[in-house]
Amino acid sequence: MLFVAPASAVSALAILSGLGSFVVALESIVARRRRVALNKEIVDLTSRLNQLETAEQRRFALEVFGGTKKGRQRSQAKLSSASTDTDPVGRSTPSH
Repeated sequence: MLFVAPASAVSALAILSGLGSFVVALESIVARRRRVALNKEIVDLTSRLNQLETAEQRRFALEVFGGTKKGRQRSQAKLSSASTDTDPVGRSTPSH
């Protein structure tokens, strides 16, 4: 274009500069929206993780302190299985 009409080079440069600025601004808006969406997802996942952690702590506390029948049965089963030792061959023998 510079070789065809040198007088229009200034206006072409101004137009291309404006278009470049518009593209950069548009990309900035898109990047910001992605960042906001990602932050919302992180907050949501963090909240879910905290809920799961709280539920697991509660379940563990109920199991340890015998809050449910199932927890007591598991504890008794663990105790009864711990009362037998295995010899190096792998056979179970009662502990003394």
